[in-house]
Amino acid sequence: MGIVGNKDMRTVGGVDSTNLKPGANSLANDSDVALTTLTTGQVLTWDGTKWTNDNASSGSLAALSDVSISSPTNGQALVYNTAASKWENTTLTPASIATLSDVTLSSLASGQFLKWNGTAWVNVTIPTYPTTLAGDTDVLISSPTNGQVLTYNSSAGKWENATPSGGSGITSIAGETGPVITLSSSDSSVTITPSGSNIDLKATGGGGGGGSPTYIDYPIDVPPVSPSTYDDEFTGATLASKWSIINATSGDTLRSAAPDNTGSGPGYLLIDSPYTTLDRLYGIFQTAPSVPFTMTAKLQIDGATGNYNGCLIWVLGTNGKFFGFGTIAGAGGGNSLMNVDRMYLNSDYSYNSDAVFGAAPTFAAPLYVRMVNDGTYLNCYLSASGYFGGSASASLVYQEPLSNWIAGPASIGVGLHPYGQKTRALCGWFRVTTP
Repeated sequence: MGIVGNKDMRTVGGVDSTNLKPGANSLANDSDVALTTLTTGQVLTWDGTKWTNDNASSGSLAALSDVSISSPTNGQALVYNTAASKWENTTLTPASIATLSDVTLSSLASGQFLKWNGTAWVNVTIPTYPTTLAGDTDVLISSPTNGQVLTYNSSAGKWENATPSGGSGITSIAGETGPVITLSSSDSSVTITPSGSNIDLKATGGGGGGGSPTYIDYPIDVPPVSPSTYDDEFTGATLASKWSIINATSGDTLRSAAPDNTGSGPGYLLIDSPYTTLDRLYGIFQTAPSVPFTMTAKLQIDGATGNYNGCLIWVLGTNGKFFGFGTIAGAGGGNSLMNVDRMYLNSDYSYNSDAVFGAAPTFAAPLYVRMVNDGTYLNCYLSASGYFGGSASASLVYQEPLSNWIAGPASIGVGLHPYGQKTRALCGWFRVTTP
């Protein structure tokens, strides 16, 4: 079935032809379309309210409103120009070290490097260092031969090669016990000349034409160049304040007006027992070092040498007990019956025990004694001649464990231990070294 109509018909298929507006078939007449000045190639775009005509995008970077490109060349980049508010094509200049604010370059040459001079990095030439000793500016070497050494020539301001010679000799040896000088058999022409009345060089062992070396020991009676605070040569008119006196007065204990008859110099300590009380210690003590130490003294009995009168170096323990090492008169008394002895006291007025090791120097001669606290033992040495470092005349007599009697050192000193009779002893000097 079809619909048939003509121009005289008012309705066709239910549509009222009277409602059709003239020109309704034009896009510009639609209510949601707003067209203005159409040009070829434009398109409709939705602006949020209506469809409007607009130029179609060309797809070119140069067409963007915030881009300004003019005659671009290979390798250029877009750089933003804040003044024009646009991205513009620009040729970039590579960065240069020379443009940096902390770099100063001048007369560049091949192989140079940058070196900081305290203000800026500057170009410098790599220095050429000598590969031999002779190349140093302060060295002058001429025809060196085997065994030569470099010696400084102050006139030329250079180190020069020379054959070693004896020079002017050793002018001084510092320290308490000093070094041991070893002379080989080829040094038979070396002469060592003592200077000073108190210097006594002692040679022991072989030497000369061969055999064992010859040892020349430091003269121990010479005071050390740099004494420790514990040292005392007893040359003052009064006893130093570091000492505490046990069972004697300072007037009885110190004498320094006359030369020391032990040969130690102008002063010595006189320890005099004013009483005949048995087993009482008379002497002087000072605080012991808090670290391991070496204590050395020159001792001599100078009074009655009755049975067991003795002069010793002492360590007062933290437990109040005393341990001493030195010389005593032998059993039965007499000037020729001197012995080396170690002694134990419960206190300064209470004897405990002692042990004799053998003969000591006679009444008229001093004895050099040494006690080394190594942190575990009190190592006791003696020397009849006064030489300890390397000399065969010094020997280890006894090792007393610290834990055996005194627990630990509290004070150190020198003292006289009479046995029932008045006597006296001399101490030429007292010295202490620490690590």
